[in-house]
Amino acid sequence: MRRLLGFCRILAVYGAALTLASSVFALSPDEAKKKVAAIPGLIAFWDFEYAEGDTWSSRFDPRVVDRGFPVYLRRLDDPHRYTPQNWPYQEDPQSQLMYDTSGPLGRAFRCNRGYIFAEVPREKFDQTPLDIHGRAPLTLVAWVKFYGDRHFVAGIWDEGD
Repeated sequence: MRRLLGFCRILAVYGAALTLASSVFALSPDEAKKKVAAIPGLIAFWDFEYAEGDTWSSRFDPRVVDRGFPVYLRRLDDPHRYTPQNWPYQEDPQSQLMYDTSGPLGRAFRCNRGYIFAEVPREKFDQTPLDIHGRAPLTLVAWVKFYGDRHFVAGIWDEGD
């Protein structure tokens, strides 16, 4: 049986500590998304449902960021970026685009052992609050349902071995 990494939802908040878990789990997914999207200082919240055109985009606090950040799908060993609408690997069992709705924020996509992953292109967040360097404060929260023994969440984090 295949093991898969999990289903992901990610958000970033500028300089704030969050105590969302208990309050979000008590709400419906739509109410929870509204609560998260209303967080002061929100830089980016990808729920893998909200889109601008055919590209998933982040929700944000317009007092902090002037636009959402697009997130694209990638597949291991493929240098191209895709949207959910033009994902070419639906016939490959390792790379089919699949969703889970059991989490507190509704839909999430499956990252299958790195065969599928999400990417915000570097040029999209240069010179924004997501361009983290030095000692800049940031809180990053990810709701992830893990399967298996290696867990790669975001950036350089590898939560396995």
